[in-house]
Amino acid sequence: KEGQKCITSLVVNVVLPCNIIAAFSQQLPAGIWSSLAVVLAVAVTAQVLSTLAARVCYNKLPDKERTVLRYATVCSNAGFMGNPLALGVFGDIGLLYASVYLIPQRIVMWSAGISYFSGEKDHKAMVKKVITHPCIIAVGVGLVLMILQIRLPGAIGDTVDSLSSCCTALSFLVIGCILAEIPFKTILNLKLLLFSAQRLLVLPALLYIICLLAGVDRGITGVCV
Repeated sequence: KEGQKCITSLVVNVVLPCNIIAAFSQQLPAGIWSSLAVVLAVAVTAQVLSTLAARVCYNKLPDKERTVLRYATVCSNAGFMGNPLALGVFGDIGLLYASVYLIPQRIVMWSAGISYFSGEKDHKAMVKKVITHPCIIAVGVGLVLMILQIRLPGAIGDTVDSLSSCCTALSFLVIGCILAEIPFKTILNLKLLLFSAQRLLVLPALLYIICLLAGVDRGITGVCV
């Protein structure tokens, strides 16, 4: 368990931020800004959909279950494994799209998401948590590097790239550690299966239909869904 905590902390505070910075540091193809704006618009749409689902779907459940399911609806597992998955399936451009797509979710995760559990009503505290989170700081740094087309100097750039390349393996290792602690029989639960179907099938399907109707580029649609 101590090792799991250590690896989780390493991923969230070091490896994922380096992964984000590396995504923004690549050479940009022509016309990328309009594509990134579309990605951000789709991401906001997805966040609105999931927030509405969280608000209306679990009102009849006990408080503890409702809290967990609301958080898991608003904050998908893309926040942790989205970047390595997008990189593996769609390549470098997929990683860039995924990093932009996750901006709204990371903001919600460290504001409304945390408030589900803590009952935090201090908006200043929420804002502070959001803007000081390593992944949000990495997005800011990455955007500056991307806009100004600055290349990180040798040793720093190599370090960021090396740590970034650890993201896939370490992310899945942490997920495996979490799953290993769950008794298998608890997974075979109708309530959890229905929730999983909603979170992993229904909401992505709705987003796919919206992207299809809006004529969003297939690559962007793939990453977002």
